[in-house]
Amino acid sequence: MVDSGIRPTDADIEEFNNLKMKGLYRVLVYSINPEGNSLQIEFKGDKNFVYDDLKNYLPKDDCRFVIYDFDYETDEKPPRKTSKLVFISWAPISAPMKRKFTYSSTKNAIKSSFTGIQKDLQPSDWSDLERDHVRKELLKA
Repeated sequence: MVDSGIRPTDADIEEFNNLKMKGLYRVLVYSINPEGNSLQIEFKGDKNFVYDDLKNYLPKDDCRFVIYDFDYETDEKPPRKTSKLVFISWAPISAPMKRKFTYSSTKNAIKSSFTGIQKDLQPSDWSDLERDHVRKELLKA
C-alpha cells in the first residue's frame, strides 16, 4: 500500500490523548482536507455524546476516521460494564475511489500515532455501525 504522507499533528495527538486519558470526549471525527494533504478534526463529542448519533456526523458519500470510546456490557454472567477505544475507518460504498484510496493510505500512520486503540473497524454500510454489531465485534477481540 502506498503511504499518503499525511500524518496526525501534535494537536491531533493531544486531542486523542484528551479522549483516551482525560476523558474529555467520547468521540473524535477526523477528515482529510479537500486538498488531500492534511488531517483535521471535524467533530468532538463530549462524554455525554450518544453513540447512535454518530451517523449524523458521518457523510453518506465520503470517508472519515472516528475514534470512539465505546461502552458496552460483556456476555459474562452477570454482565460486566467495560469500554474500548475503537478506531473506525468509515468508507461508504458511494465514496469516490480517490478519497477511499487517500484514507486507506493514511490509516496506518494514524493508528501508529494514536496508541491505545483496542479495535479497528472498517464499515462501508450503516448496518456495520449499528451498536449491536459493534458490540459483537468487540466481544470477539
